[in-house]
Amino acid sequence: MTPKVIKGEKQNGNPLRVIRTWLRKAYVLQCILIFWETMSEKSTVVTVRLSGRDLKRVDAVRVLENVDRSTLIKEFIEDGLRRRVIHLYQRGKLTAGRAAEILEIPMREFLEILEREDVPVNWDSESIKEYLKTRYGE
Repeated sequence: MTPKVIKGEKQNGNPLRVIRTWLRKAYVLQCILIFWETMSEKSTVVTVRLSGRDLKRVDAVRVLENVDRSTLIKEFIEDGLRRRVIHLYQRGKLTAGRAAEILEIPMREFLEILEREDVPVNWDSESIKEYLKTRYGE
């Protein structure tokens, strides 16, 4: 079956090219939908007081990254939260399951983060045993 060519699109007799164009358009649409879902989440306004020194440092990174201040601070929070949760896991204050829950990611993703960060995994913990049992069976 030959895909229908959109008006205004060049038809050069190559259906593979038309399919690739459609796939690119579908990918862009998927990205827009994911962005819309993310942006439509309700957010809470939180006021933070920063020293002049801290604000200057944040703005220096903001200029380099070419992002707005709010986006950059959200990224800082996400990065800092991830590092703190990993640290708490290393100290035995959190199970892997609870850590994944706090970060709102699947257990598999948390285990991958631990591997990337060279953090030893406690394979004997109940949450990991349960995860492995659920995922792979006895």
